[in-house]
Amino acid sequence: MTDEHPIRSNINHPAGAETISQASPRLISEDSPLQLLLHQVIDLGWKLQSPSNYLFEVARVTLIASGCRKIVIRYEDAEGRIDLKLRADGRHEVVLSPPIPTMEKRHRRRSAIAAAPLDRDAGDTMAAVATGGPGTGVMTIHGASAAFRGMVNGTALKDIARIIFGMATHHRTRHALGERVKELSCLYGISRLTQEPNLSVDAVIRKAVEMLPPAWRFPEVTHGRIVIDGRVYTTRDFKEGVASQRADIIVKEQKRGSVEVFYTEEMTPAAEGPFLREERNLIEGVAAQLALYLNSLETAEARARLQEQLLHADRLATIGQLAAGVAHELNEPLSSILGFVQLSRRAQELPPVVYEDLEKITFAVLYARDVIRKLMVFARQTSSSPSEVDLNQLIVDGLFIFEARAAKAGVKLVRDFGPSPITLLADKTQLNQVLINLVVNALQAMPDGGLLTLRTRREGEYAILQVADTGHGMTDEVKEKIFLPFFTTKDVNQGTGLGLAIVHGIVTAHKGKITVESKSGEGATFTLRLPRLPLQEL
Repeated sequence: MTDEHPIRSNINHPAGAETISQASPRLISEDSPLQLLLHQVIDLGWKLQSPSNYLFEVARVTLIASGCRKIVIRYEDAEGRIDLKLRADGRHEVVLSPPIPTMEKRHRRRSAIAAAPLDRDAGDTMAAVATGGPGTGVMTIHGASAAFRGMVNGTALKDIARIIFGMATHHRTRHALGERVKELSCLYGISRLTQEPNLSVDAVIRKAVEMLPPAWRFPEVTHGRIVIDGRVYTTRDFKEGVASQRADIIVKEQKRGSVEVFYTEEMTPAAEGPFLREERNLIEGVAAQLALYLNSLETAEARARLQEQLLHADRLATIGQLAAGVAHELNEPLSSILGFVQLSRRAQELPPVVYEDLEKITFAVLYARDVIRKLMVFARQTSSSPSEVDLNQLIVDGLFIFEARAAKAGVKLVRDFGPSPITLLADKTQLNQVLINLVVNALQAMPDGGLLTLRTRREGEYAILQVADTGHGMTDEVKEKIFLPFFTTKDVNQGTGLGLAIVHGIVTAHKGKITVESKSGEGATFTLRLPRLPLQEL
């Protein structure tokens, strides 16, 4: 049973190997009988990268060299503890324990190990305690041959242990560095993914979840899952395992999803079950990267919407200025035409056909003047007379004239009012015009009957009015143009395309805002936000 899987490395000789060799010249001199054993110990240190594998192989060659019946090794550092027993008949036991959680407890354990006799030769048992950098270990040899005991005294055994545990510490460090490289590579890869402009959100998350298993300690039994806004992304052949780690994805203080990693088999213990402390930091780092990515997307979308709103407002302002200029230019000639028509009608003995033509001219001029009046309202060129207006009462009075028409069309009127009064400082005539235009549009959108709901409520310093119908709705393309002057989806002679443009102009003049929510075939809801008077001022 081993605690680490080998990591690939281009290091052929561990840093500091020369220092280890030079530390005990009397043990590795040409005249020393321990030369072969020490060379094997050091050579194994160059070849093996897992501390537990290294200690097992060291125990094996030492057992052969000493001719003993059993070797016991205990090694501990900040990464955990390794307890190893190897018998001459081949039976062995390796127990890996997680690190001690606090420095104080770790110090007490290392002190207990160090408290053992540094040199012991009691009967057929030999033992030595040694420190290799931050690691401490004890090696006990039971039943060594007389020849081995004759060659190795307590000091020599201590030197051997010091070399062994120094190499084990080196492996721990190198292995830990390899794990950190994997973790940083995962974070860097996900960061690069989130900066790819041509990848969709789905593509980014699908690629990101596949980067999770290689970054964990046991990639061959690791599976990953990322959940964002209810959508689930998993690694290939995903399985929920016996142990898991999880980190939430938090965007603007709201939980949007999670990152999860599973082990499908029981693995060696570490700081958090089988997971390292650094792996907890890693999974939280991945969640933070994805949260930052989602936040940047939402910020970009909000910026794009704001730019579109600014462009839309600029277009409306430009059209309004143009409409005001056209209205002023047309008013005078229309007035002249209407005056001449009235003079002509006073003439004696005009043919009936002429009278009919004059009537047509009069109707056309009056229609043109009505269009100009609407343009003036849209361009906010007409004067207003603000006064205190109860929004609920305004709707009750305004709907009175539509009740018969709605009943005839099979449309049910629903009034869902908030607590009265909801008082505005507004031009009552203009607000009535807003209500009429919205209700007329809603009725025309439901030729086969339906439900028309007018809902009011208070929301902070604003009064909210919603006009919702169950009609044919509108597409996104229509919604983008719905407030533009002369834009209409109605048949010829069914409207001028100025109704909603006028509504927008009046609401804006009252320092309010109007929005629309609609999908084709699902009706439409217009929402007005208008500043209201505080209750204490009523």
